[in-house]
Amino acid sequence: MESARAAGLSRNDDVLCDECTQELPPFERAAAFGNYGGGLRSLLHLYKFDGVRALRKPLGLRLADAMERACEGLSGPVQVVAVPLYRGKRVFNQSAEMADEAVRLLSGTARQFTLHRAHGLLKRTRRTESQAHLSPKQRRRNVLGAFAVRGEVRGAQVLLVDDVYTTGATVVECTRVLLRAGASSVRVATLARTQRGLFATWDAADRDTAGWDAAGWDLPKAGA
Repeated sequence: MESARAAGLSRNDDVLCDECTQELPPFERAAAFGNYGGGLRSLLHLYKFDGVRALRKPLGLRLADAMERACEGLSGPVQVVAVPLYRGKRVFNQSAEMADEAVRLLSGTARQFTLHRAHGLLKRTRRTESQAHLSPKQRRRNVLGAFAVRGEVRGAQVLLVDDVYTTGATVVECTRVLLRAGASSVRVATLARTQRGLFATWDAADRDTAGWDAAGWDLPKAGA
């Protein structure tokens, strides 16, 4: 598996952002492949907005790295759910396509967990504004009530996938909806992260020690 270092991206130790120190996210763990800048941003824009679909495989390879790290410690089936788009917004859902490629790349290898594509479990119920120019508070209001579960997730381990993690408003809202519907746990994997440094991963078991590792940050599971 190609690493972030091989792609010219670093995985430095990181700290929780101000938002996360004030209110811990409800997901158990988050991981991103690299920083949203330079070549990675350019490639994602070409794929997402210019429709260069040939980038699905190289970007899926990088997302697979984050997905594998996000699932560390899990065993059994894991439902992979891409953050849904509102119908008609774009011809294709870039997160779903990259996630499918990542699942293909990770399948057939010896791991304690098995990934299953399940994008249909989550739907977007209304159109939302672009998050790009909104404040963190506006982002949370923008996505509030914008997602719903379609199908059975009770007891399921869910890996939520998106292209970029900025403030986390979207994946936090999706996580809350999934947990309310009975999912046993939700973890998050993204291709990129906008803040300096890279994701780490936070295990609920580490919440008392607030441990850090070189791979990124861990986020304890907050109460529902």
